[in-house]
Amino acid sequence: MKITLGIVNYNRLFYLKSCIKSILETANINNFQLICVDGGSTENGTKEYLKEIESYGFQVIHQSKYSKISPSKNFDNVSHINPFSESLNIIYKESKNPIILPLQGDQQFVRKNWDQELINLFLNKNDIGCICIDSMRRIRLSSSLWNKINCNEFDYFYSNNSFVPGAGDVAYSKILLDKLNGWQIGLNVNSEDDFVSRSQQLGIQNYKRYYLSIPACVCIYTDPSGTNCRIRGGRRFGSYWQAKDDLYYKYKEINHNPYLHPVPIEDMAVANGGWQLPINPDGSFKKNPLPISENTESSQI
Repeated sequence: MKITLGIVNYNRLFYLKSCIKSILETANINNFQLICVDGGSTENGTKEYLKEIESYGFQVIHQSKYSKISPSKNFDNVSHINPFSESLNIIYKESKNPIILPLQGDQQFVRKNWDQELINLFLNKNDIGCICIDSMRRIRLSSSLWNKINCNEFDYFYSNNSFVPGAGDVAYSKILLDKLNGWQIGLNVNSEDDFVSRSQQLGIQNYKRYYLSIPACVCIYTDPSGTNCRIRGGRRFGSYWQAKDDLYYKYKEINHNPYLHPVPIEDMAVANGGWQLPINPDGSFKKNPLPISENTESSQI
């Protein structure tokens, strides 16, 4: 069994480098079909880097050659829901495998052999909607009730009140994606919310959302306010800079036995290269606290 790993990239070259380097260092590449979908990046160095990763085994797809979205004035250029969801569909349609892992490109993998844990669970469970691989904040994890299971000496969690998210950064079952026919795209459709709604209609009792006990990756939050350098409407929100050695984080060894939920982001990683993690006074991790609007501090890309 193999995993189709697809990365959606648009003008965040340094994040893309960190993501890909960390994949190569933490996983067995023979377990993957590798895809990178670029949405027309203009950032210096991106064209050359996309050519470079082809030598690593990535199939590079330029989204403009596949796009069915009309560039009309009604196009949703504020949230980028449609072009992002179109990229997810490209990864889904190009996949040759039963596990499909689309990434937003701002994840850094920090722990080795996580790919074996994904494959192990898919081989042994037939109720998987998706498996969450990225770390979450402690405050969010502590607000849910968790069920812990052990499968072939690997620990996993699932939550009875969970749903299958629609924004990627999780490993989807191709069986589920086939039933949903991927992401619906239209001028009046919020593709991600629509995906969640349709997956819920299939019945969460049939398609659970599982979690790795120790997450595989950490989302890159270089901005002091935790805005994650999101790009909306042709502008970048938050500080954006190249990482030392192309990796933003170092992994902290975890003893997962005391945890009653997946290991939180606060306990998983430390900053690499002398920068400071965006931490609140109470020790919790900041995440996207700023609303994206015309009045929010940003820069052109």
